[in-house]
Amino acid sequence: MAQAELEEILRSRPDIDDATAVGVPDDTAGEVPRAFVVPGRPCISEEDVKRFGAAKVSEHEQMKGGVQFLTAIPKSPSAKILLRQLKGVL
Repeated sequence: MAQAELEEILRSRPDIDDATAVGVPDDTAGEVPRAFVVPGRPCISEEDVKRFGAAKVSEHEQMKGGVQFLTAIPKSPSAKILLRQLKGVL
């Protein structure tokens, strides 16, 4: 699944204001998705996000790299997601 597809799935949840995903290294799979989420309300949890995603993607596309909450997704002036900055957060 492409990064954009996972982002779209995450953003479709009403209590997520913004989201993106990046691949993180994994000893078994090589790389697994990690979600970066800007919550729309403070009571959303990592398990809520993982469960939501698991219901919509296949096993190998699930967010096994975890979910990290941010106050904003770093973007360029043209609204492109700055993946290098996100990878620096890891």
